[in-house]
Amino acid sequence: MDRDNLNVLVIAPHHDDEVIGCGGLISLLVSKGYNVSVVHVFNGSSGVAERSSKVSQKVRHVEAVAASKIAGFTLIPNLNFDDRLPVNTSDIQNALVKVIRKIKPSIILTPHRKEHDFEHALVSRASWEASWLATTTTFPKLGLPAPRVKAVLGYEVWTPIERPNFYIDITKYVPQKKEALKCYKSQIENTSWLDGATGLNAYRGTTLLGSGYAEVYNIEPANIVDVVNIFKLLTDGDK
Repeated sequence: MDRDNLNVLVIAPHHDDEVIGCGGLISLLVSKGYNVSVVHVFNGSSGVAERSSKVSQKVRHVEAVAASKIAGFTLIPNLNFDDRLPVNTSDIQNALVKVIRKIKPSIILTPHRKEHDFEHALVSRASWEASWLATTTTFPKLGLPAPRVKAVLGYEVWTPIERPNFYIDITKYVPQKKEALKCYKSQIENTSWLDGATGLNAYRGTTLLGSGYAEVYNIEPANIVDVVNIFKLLTDGDK
């Protein structure tokens, strides 16, 4: 992979999952010149306690905008699926195919396949299917085929990855990750995601690096040349 396609798409079930799961990598990618776009699948309709659906959606959106300014990603319109209501995987899949064909990412980040949260698992399945369907001529009404995605990385949020096969040192970017996560006040005021997410990153840093912070991922079978080139771009200029 060369520098002619530095588009990255982060698929997040809910507003805050992108920062919890891959906030450090997002900041690293942005610092290396990648264009990182984030799409939320669910609209946040039940995401704020004791608030109406309409108010809750507005609160979650405002928080996501604030987080995007700190982390440096582009926030694209959410797919507007209502939280915790019946939805078909194929509906999410098709909505994501349309997004992928528009963004044309070389890298996609999505929840890993074994996330226990039902909606995370649903989005994961839909994302993996959409990542290859978007490159075919299937569903022409959803746009023209996108270039082949070079790598799809599964990130951890609710359920730690049992056997990660890819990790990134995010020590340098943890302060930025924390500040972005603080923007999601409606979520961290009731659940200590700030400590939980960075605590898991600290554990990953200890076990994989000996110190510091790391994020881990499951990368699907990919062309080794593409993976090596991505790594070169990520480490370009680092000592």
